[in-house]
Parts: sequence; C-alpha cells; structure tokens
Amino acid sequence: MKSYFLIVLFSLFSLLSEAQETFKKEAPKKMYLGFGVDASLSNDGHGSFYGAHLSLGKGRSSFKAGPVMHKRSSELTGGRISYSYVLAAMDGEEQLGMGFRESNNGSWRISLYTYLQYINKTKLSYQRVKEETVLYAGSIIKDWNQVRLSTIEAAIGAEMDVKLFNYLQWRTCVGIGVYSYLNYIPRMYQSQTGLIFMISTGLDIPTFKKK
Repeated sequence: MKSYFLIVLFSLFSLLSEAQETFKKEAPKKMYLGFGVDASLSNDGHGSFYGAHLSLGKGRSSFKAGPVMHKRSSELTGGRISYSYVLAAMDGEEQLGMGFRESNNGSWRISLYTYLQYINKTKLSYQRVKEETVLYAGSIIKDWNQVRLSTIEAAIGAEMDVKLFNYLQWRTCVGIGVYSYLNYIPRMYQSQTGLIFMISTGLDIPTFKKK
C-alpha cells in the first residue's frame, strides 16, 4: 500500500512542476488572488473537515493553500495545498485559459484537481471510534475518543466550477488517493496506510472577477 502512496506523491510533484512551467509560459496573463471556504470528507478515519484558503490563479492554473478545521473537535488541526488545471469549459474563451471573468452566470468548467493535506494529532470520527471499540475490544486503549492521530493524505481527481454570479463560484471536487497515519497504533483495525475516496464542496471568490 505504501507504494500507492509514493506513486500519488510522485504524481503530485510532477503536476506541480508542470504547473510551474505553465505559469512561466503564461506570462502575459494576469494573476488573480482570491479566497474561499469548503467542506470535505474522506474515509481516512477522521471524518469531515472545514477549510479556508487563499488562491492564486493564472490562465488555466490555480493554486490554493490554507488551514483546515476538524468538524468533530472544532479544532484547527492542519493544512491543505491544492492545484487545479482547467481541461474543458462551457465557453470558447475558457478553452484558451481566460477564466470565467467574461462568462455568463451559469457557466461551468472542468479541471484536473489534486491536493496534499496534513493534520496533526486529530481525533477519530464518531463512526471510526465506534468501529474500533467494537472490533478491537481487546486493545489496551480504553477510550478511542481520546486517541489522536497525525495523518497525511494526497488525492487526485476532478473539479467542477459553476459561476453563480459575478464574483462567486460554486466548486465541487471528487477524487481518489491515499492516506497514512504517522503515529499509528499497532494492531489498530484500520490500516496504517490505505486508499481513500474524497469529496468536497465550497464557494470561491473572486475566481470570476470581471475586468
């Protein structure tokens, strides 16, 4: 399973390298700085997270980085960086990497999406606690609610943006990837490293800012 993790990480670094070259080649285009919020869920054992990010976009490429808050504990426990690259869009000018700035409300675009996330000493989800308690009753751990694990995860998938009005877009992402617990508890039922499916949704500003 660790080999899958290394493959995904290698893919992420390759995409970031390509993104850097893209930014250089798209020098004539302006950069756009924005921000956004989102909610995400994956089967890494921690449950849902809320996130906020700053974004930097240029042409078809966009970088986002920011902190994440664990839904169950309401604690800021880590951070996430992501990269997206527009593959297709509703309007012809989007195909050229011009973005949604001149698009009509309701316009959409599909992008390649990838991210890397680290969370530090974070509680398990209610469902994971329940399963560990039942399936690993012989553990020396008496209260799984107090267990905190540090986790790194990476995924790649698709992102869909829909322009709501002027400066606001709705963003939805789905993907597959891997997670790994850095302070794994031996004989824990959930494996130390495994595959994940993730989904997230949120709002971004000002991806569609007009000139």
